[in-house]
Amino acid sequence: MSMMDDIKNAEKSSSQWQPNPGDVIAGVVVGIREFISKFGKGMSADIRCEDDGVVRAVLLKTVLKNEFEKQGVAIGDEVGIKYVGKVKSYHDYIVITRKIRHISDEETPWSDDEEKDK
Repeated sequence: MSMMDDIKNAEKSSSQWQPNPGDVIAGVVVGIREFISKFGKGMSADIRCEDDGVVRAVLLKTVLKNEFEKQGVAIGDEVGIKYVGKVKSYHDYIVITRKIRHISDEETPWSDDEEKDK
């Protein structure tokens, strides 16, 4: 399949991951999108899982979004996400990323344009 086929497929067949404590998903990131909702600016990652097809993980929760940013998750990377559950006042996640290819900071969606100009 080509990348064009991947993204078309991801848009048509992705379902949103709505985890319960202990739930996990793992697969290859085939899309990363920015969106605006009633909760503000957010991001989502489309993950091609072996058994479930393409699943969309919405990155509205601070811990999950921060882990994606910190690890520089990019299209083509393998990622595993475990929802630990609500801890005190926040939702906790464990994220493990396996880089499939070398990604420079300029190629990640998490790069800060101001930092590149320094």
